[in-house]
Amino acid sequence: MPQFAPGEAKTAIAPITVKPAGLSCEAEVFLGPNEATKVATSGRIPFVSTGLSQDVHLPIAMPAAEGTYHVYVDVYAEDYLIAAYQAIEDVVIALPMANLYGVVTDAITGYPLPGVLVTLNGLEVYTNAAGNYSFEGVETGEYLLQFSKEGYETAVY
Repeated sequence: MPQFAPGEAKTAIAPITVKPAGLSCEAEVFLGPNEATKVATSGRIPFVSTGLSQDVHLPIAMPAAEGTYHVYVDVYAEDYLIAAYQAIEDVVIALPMANLYGVVTDAITGYPLPGVLVTLNGLEVYTNAAGNYSFEGVETGEYLLQFSKEGYETAVY
């Protein structure tokens, strides 16, 4: 399933065929737990039918709440609902994940420091022989990062 961040702006491109050509049409993409509940919507986007398949661009902002949502597209011609579709894939709204990594060095010599305890919101790792550390798959956001090693002053950023 495609995954997006809360509030992320996307554009759905829906291939739509309405006959005959020249009709005043609208299309709407929306996300929700069912076809009656619109949690996020593009609103009705106007287009004029060509009588052939045409790509209609439907901009939408993802919902603020995390979760899994069904995707629906409604098509209107002359203000009448003429087609209602449900996408074959749902979308997942989740906070994006990130990797945080760095190198700890001695402030005076500039040499890498092995064995430094690096703490990030309760997660702990030790720097390797080259002074490297990493945290993988953490949610994006603001954190306090603490570095401590015997014989050195503890640093918090």
